Amino acid sequence: MLKTHIQTISWIIALTGLFTEEFARAYTSISMVILVAVNIYLAYCINADTRVINKYRHTVLILVAGFTLIYLGAFLYDSPSNELYRRIMVKLPFIVIPISILFAPNLQRSQVKQIVVAFGTIVLIIAFCMLINYLMHFEEFNKLYTMSSVMPSPINHIRLSLIFAFTAYLLYFFIFIQPFFVKNKTERVLAIFAMIFLIAFTHIYSVRGGMIALYAIAFFEFMKHLLNSEHAKKLIAGGLVAFAIVIVAGLTVPTIKNKIAITISELQQYKYGNNINHSSLGKRLASYDIAWDIFKNDLIVGCGIGNYENINRVEFNSQFPEVEVPIIVHNQFLYYLAASGLIGFLIFSYCFFHPLFKQHQYPRLFIIHLIVLFVSFQTEPMLETQLGVAYAVLFWAFSLSTNDDIR
Repeated sequence: MLKTHIQTISWIIALTGLFTEEFARAYTSISMVILVAVNIYLAYCINADTRVINKYRHTVLILVAGFTLIYLGAFLYDSPSNELYRRIMVKLPFIVIPISILFAPNLQRSQVKQIVVAFGTIVLIIAFCMLINYLMHFEEFNKLYTMSSVMPSPINHIRLSLIFAFTAYLLYFFIFIQPFFVKNKTERVLAIFAMIFLIAFTHIYSVRGGMIALYAIAFFEFMKHLLNSEHAKKLIAGGLVAFAIVIVAGLTVPTIKNKIAITISELQQYKYGNNINHSSLGKRLASYDIAWDIFKNDLIVGCGIGNYENINRVEFNSQFPEVEVPIIVHNQFLYYLAASGLIGFLIFSYCFFHPLFKQHQYPRLFIIHLIVLFVSFQTEPMLETQLGVAYAVLFWAFSLSTNDDIR
């Protein structure tokens, strides 16, 4: 029993590390180290005769092997060692956390509920506080959305929007797919209210990444139910109603209206070659073009992970001299294509998509998390930041650590 509590607490500690980027960055790393240490300790404590390796070990080992190959290969380039080592240190959780779950005991239903309740409570408190702050500064924050910005948040806005979307799905999953999560009417009502609130606030927050992830999840669930249901007409009608609600929200919610307007304006700015220094979307589009140019210079092995940032800065200064602070390409797949060429790109892509081509049925939470990651990878280099890696690998490992009766 004590070991079970230790395992649950270690997961909660690790997930709370997602919210300390601004005031205790070291805690994010420390919390993941604690999770790894506890997993190794629990694996060691299990009797050798009863020890069971994680049934998704092939997925775990392929991910570990993939990242190891990409970053060991990076040493073959002539590149600044400090930049390369920084990139490697950021990626270490993608090696040690998956390995740590190989022999650790699976999370039982009660543990999963405790972890989700603790994590969900933190997310709801953050969303509620942000909503109150938004209402108190209604005009001021709405104006921010006309200037390619968003309301203040405790952590990176893109990552937080993804957390809102994924937490909303967690609640949906444990209310309607795995109803063991709610044992009485009161819990069910509270969970449904929390889910609706997070969906609504994701729209108020109006961060493109989170909203696209939310719609991608909804589309996946809709198609899954449609293909396995005898009530196709009702589902289609419900889907049309949901689509109508989205359209109405886009026409009435101030933050969404302003986000749509600034997106159109920034697209036109970039199209006609106007100054993009203060255009978030314009700089992202520029980063795509530059990454593609870097890739074309060395198709097979790329420019090198340690070299990419310097080369990217030089290209930005040459092609877009008005941009004061160049950004690295805001697409994870393009990043590997430019930095490690077709070889690194194919290794990364295989590791990421491998589970989708296996006949083995993976946990639903795992598939949903892959969808969220895939969406995020199109608009940002998530795996090039500490918080992005923490979010990606923790829920990746969490979904593969749940017991077989949670699917």
